[in-house]
Amino acid sequence: MRTTVQIPTRGDIANYFQRISLDNVPYILLFNYNARDSSWYLSLYDGSNNPILQGMKLVPNFSLTDQIQNPAWTGGVIITYDARPDPQPALLADLDGTVPLLYISAP
Repeated sequence: MRTTVQIPTRGDIANYFQRISLDNVPYILLFNYNARDSSWYLSLYDGSNNPILQGMKLVPNFSLTDQIQNPAWTGGVIITYDARPDPQPALLADLDGTVPLLYISAP
């Protein structure tokens, strides 16, 4: 059975990293906000800081992880969810509530 978890994020600083466990596997998430194009970018690393995914733009309602070919990624889907009628990329403050980052476990 799939489960959905909201990944804790911050909308008060433009660049930060966090350690997180997804399906009991440690990962490092690096968040970077680009003010020039008003968008968030995510990089994903394994627990030893080896890159799995780098610099993916957080596009609403689009999976960031579907294209990962790296065997270090054993997880499900990471997606930003925007329920507004006209979804827009998350602005700096949006990432901590308006446009949540979700993890949907693998089946």
